[in-house]
Amino acid sequence: MNGVKPNKANQRRFEIIREIGCVVCRKNGYYGLMPTQIHHINGSKNQDSHKNTIGLCYFHHMADQQQPKTKNYVSRHPYKKQFEAEYGTEQELLEYQNRLIEEYGN
Repeated sequence: MNGVKPNKANQRRFEIIREIGCVVCRKNGYYGLMPTQIHHINGSKNQDSHKNTIGLCYFHHMADQQQPKTKNYVSRHPYKKQFEAEYGTEQELLEYQNRLIEEYGN
């Protein structure tokens, strides 16, 4: 990861996100099918940026950089506009992610 190393609180957030799974898959009713990667919405330049993170599986995160275009998903990288049109804005997904984290703690 480039940027600032996450502190303990942020590392815990990442652990919970990985346990919850991909927010896009989860919104679509699929749970825990693939390992979850941490996506920083605004980069990882400071500790606060680690709070603006969502969990995405490989396919929803960055598979489009290496996979053919014939598929049933849109990856965030490099297709942010299409990704958001298909699944909601990153801010909406972050709000959903934060609700899931809150529920996870209860």
